[in-house]
Amino acid sequence: MRAAPGPPSDQLLSVARVVTILDLVGSSPHGLSAHDIAEAVGMVSTSALHYVSTLVYHHYLARCDGRYVLGPVLADRAGDLITQLRARHEAGATIDELATQLQRPSRLVQRLLSGTVGPTGPVPAELVADPPATSSAARVNSSTPDMPTPKIGCT
Repeated sequence: MRAAPGPPSDQLLSVARVVTILDLVGSSPHGLSAHDIAEAVGMVSTSALHYVSTLVYHHYLARCDGRYVLGPVLADRAGDLITQLRARHEAGATIDELATQLQRPSRLVQRLLSGTVGPTGPVPAELVADPPATSSAARVNSSTPDMPTPKIGCT
């Protein structure tokens, strides 16, 4: 079993700060000022402003009445996540159906399709696709109607 990862190295500190900023802003119902962000992350205001400005430029954050809120790109990524989860659900249902027809456990069918086990040993990776997730946590009701895209930023 792997140990939990330690604190990020200096090389990844900037990525950790970006993730922290997005988490902070996302958990604040009315957004945060650059000063609030700097204080929460533990950096000087000018440094926080550089991070925030970059996130605004790439539409991960938006500025609204002097405060920063989540930007429209994150709504797009949320839609992408839903699409991926639906695809996994559909793949999981196909594996379950195939397992029923073959009268074999779903896990074995998944391993056969993933190439981790074959009739004479491992199957070459180039002959098989990535295994779909079949856990109940990865399944999403594919009949859920598409959600309207909310207006993000200042209203």
